[in-house]
Amino acid sequence: MKTALRRTSTLPIRPAAAQRAIAELRETFRKTVNDAEWAMLASVYRTKQMPNDDAYRKLLFNRCILEYHPLDADSGQKLQPWQDVHPLICDLENFQAALATVENAGQEGSP
Repeated sequence: MKTALRRTSTLPIRPAAAQRAIAELRETFRKTVNDAEWAMLASVYRTKQMPNDDAYRKLLFNRCILEYHPLDADSGQKLQPWQDVHPLICDLENFQAALATVENAGQEGSP
């Protein structure tokens, strides 16, 4: 949003400014993630859980992984937090390749 707002002199934000901001952030994510981390992201995407590990925490701190803290709609009590990959990463070719590899490995291990 901040990037799109910086590219806009008047509101509402123009679709072209929003799309350019999205493309820039997606490219930033692509450059941030190293080769070994794509499989880690694919694993989080599949399980919605993140191991308690420094390498995963780095991805969390870089906002490649997002953590959600939901509340029960009826009681307002905190539910178990869960993690997922930032939505802009999901369309990246490197992520899609890692996801296919992780999914194929999971299928080979199932009966």
